[in-house]
This record gives sequence, C-alpha cells and structure tokens, in this order.
Amino acid sequence: MAAVSSTAGEKQILIDKKIGNNLPDIKADADKINWVLNNFLTNAIKYSPTETSIVISVEKINDHLSFAVHDNGAGMEDRYLDRIFERYFQIPGRSDIKGSGIGLAICKEFIEAMGGTIYANSQLGKGSTFSFDLKKAYTGIGEDLQ
Repeated sequence: MAAVSSTAGEKQILIDKKIGNNLPDIKADADKINWVLNNFLTNAIKYSPTETSIVISVEKINDHLSFAVHDNGAGMEDRYLDRIFERYFQIPGRSDIKGSGIGLAICKEFIEAMGGTIYANSQLGKGSTFSFDLKKAYTGIGEDLQ
C-alpha cells in the first residue's frame, strides 16, 4: 500500500484494508506476492475515477488465504475475463488508458508457480475485483493433509 499511496493520493482515492483475524501461515514468495498486490493496486488506481475507494482484503476461506483488490471503476464485460491474464491482451476500445498487457500475465505466472489460483470478477459500471488464493502452510501439528 505504501508503494502506491502517492499515486492514489493524486486521484484522491482512499485505500481501505480488510484483513481477517488469526490468518494461517502460507508458504509463498513474499516478494512475488508483493509484486502481484502492487500490480493489482496500480491497475485499480489507474482504472478508478477520482475521489473513490479501493479495498484490499485478505481472508481465510477453507484451506487457503484469499487476497483481493476491489475497485469502483468502469468494470469490464464478462467476455474479457477469461483473456485478461493472457500476455499482451488489452481490452479493445480502452485507448484512454495505456498499458503493456503483460502485468496480469506475470501475476498469473507468479501465483500459479506458488500453487495458487488467480481470477477476476467484474461488472460493467460497478468495478472489478482481482483475486488470488494460496493454500495455507501445513505445519504437521494436529492437521490433516486433506
């Protein structure tokens, strides 16, 4: 959040965090998680109108941690959701906002290399949520491997 705070401030965007309590450990590369979250936050700021908010959340769901960044931007059509993690893919008609089309593809590679899953949900006019899930670490103490 610190890495994007000045960019968010320029657009008067508030970044709120919702972090669950008693979250389990995960076995993952902290630098890569930081990179992915930074990409999600940077994109959320880029595609959000001024004076809105973005929410970053982390919660335990079953046997994994779910990380998500939700914005209140324009959203996107469902037909693009399967393609946005492809290298060089950009949503047609968005000439007002430039990007290289590789950031989300790299995010996908990082998360999948750690055994996780990455996905997005969006609704036109209501914003987008970019998420990834990582399995909790097995400690071997009173846990079942299932």
